[in-house]
Amino acid sequence: MEDDVPFIAGDMASFYRDDIKENIGIVDQALETFAQEEPSFHYITTKDMTHRGDNLHFDTDSLHKLGERYFNAYQQFAEKHSK
Repeated sequence: MEDDVPFIAGDMASFYRDDIKENIGIVDQALETFAQEEPSFHYITTKDMTHRGDNLHFDTDSLHKLGERYFNAYQQFAEKHSK
């Protein structure tokens, strides 16, 4: 991975069905480990977000928050790499 190209991902939300929920820890741990090892990789949290009634997709307010968090992560990356 190139250090000057950001990769930003969100962790697994907390509202998934039980059959998906059982694997959230594995995915989140992998994201955290990769973020520690790869300077151009960042992940954001989605644990406080809500679904649109289907326990699968984010609702509109959560999508707005998600966009802000992705933008903030990108902004931090850009500031760090513009120096």
